[in-house]
Amino acid sequence: KQWYQRRVAITAGNTSTATYQKFSNEINFSTFFYNVDGNKSNFDQLAAELAQFNSKFSVIGLAETNTEPDHKQLFPIDNYNSFYNDIMPDKSKGTGVALYIHTSLNAVKNKLASSLTPNMESLFVSLQANPTTTINVGVVYRPPNGAAKEFHKEFESTLRGLPKGSTYIMGDFNLDLLKPKTTDVERFEEIFLSNGLYPVISLATHKRTTQTGTCIDNILTTDIEHTIHSGIIEDIGSSHSPIYSLSHLNINPKVSADAKQTQHYSFSKQNIENLLKNLKAQNSTSLIGPDTSNPDFSHFLTNFNNEIDKTCKLKKPKNTKRNAISNPWINDTIIDSIGQKNKLYKKEKRTDCDSALIPLL
Repeated sequence: KQWYQRRVAITAGNTSTATYQKFSNEINFSTFFYNVDGNKSNFDQLAAELAQFNSKFSVIGLAETNTEPDHKQLFPIDNYNSFYNDIMPDKSKGTGVALYIHTSLNAVKNKLASSLTPNMESLFVSLQANPTTTINVGVVYRPPNGAAKEFHKEFESTLRGLPKGSTYIMGDFNLDLLKPKTTDVERFEEIFLSNGLYPVISLATHKRTTQTGTCIDNILTTDIEHTIHSGIIEDIGSSHSPIYSLSHLNINPKVSADAKQTQHYSFSKQNIENLLKNLKAQNSTSLIGPDTSNPDFSHFLTNFNNEIDKTCKLKKPKNTKRNAISNPWINDTIIDSIGQKNKLYKKEKRTDCDSALIPLL
């Protein structure tokens, strides 16, 4: 197949961290995926390894984090915003997906494409690379004991529901592309190819001493022609090897000062006052949990985020030219002050007019 020849051609092979560095000047969008096999056990080592790269990945995807969204602050990566999906309630391991988005990119979670079932865990965000370019980025984990046929249905439904634009899907699919003659793998290939996605990895990504390697981790993209390099990194990880793709996309054109930005929250003075008022109105139990001697931080964080959504989230996102590019000094407080100034000015003008009419009476 032509697509298979293409993916072999762009995959450099077994790669070290040093190999990645030489491509850093040619790329402006990069993805990194790793089945971390538990944040508590392996996240610190991964973060230390990632810190060695001179150039930072645009997006980092993780599978099997075993971490709930309320605990994501325990696993930070400098200069990245994190998104965590819920974990299966009856599993203590082998569940959980996460995305880390570099702070140079604006990301909004795509709730419709994010799911949690026994057959597929997925988390998607929409990246606003610039005012005119949107990129769909997702991470998918297919549990090995899930039903492959149900996964096919859910995965295909997710792909068809994604917004238009460039798409990158990282994941541990537990379907070995080195064995394309099996029915489950052939159906998987048929689904992503028919939706314009191509795999960038064709090497073994998962190896154990007693087994031959399998290609179960991959990065699927609609922008295969813009992929400069892809591969695996052998000196990080154990049974699973991290994988990555490096691309050159048209995402950094000169931005017009008049370009509109999408605003999802308004942190105006009034909204902040309402937030504080709502928090003060709650009792300690609702804020930190029933056991005041052992405060539950995750309980507080969930409550706090809910209150922010109630008081500061816009009912309908709005586009505005008052943004950090055209007006970097503008904020909601200054906008409120401008409104108050205009109101007082109009009142003063009316007063002057009324005073001028008094001698005529």
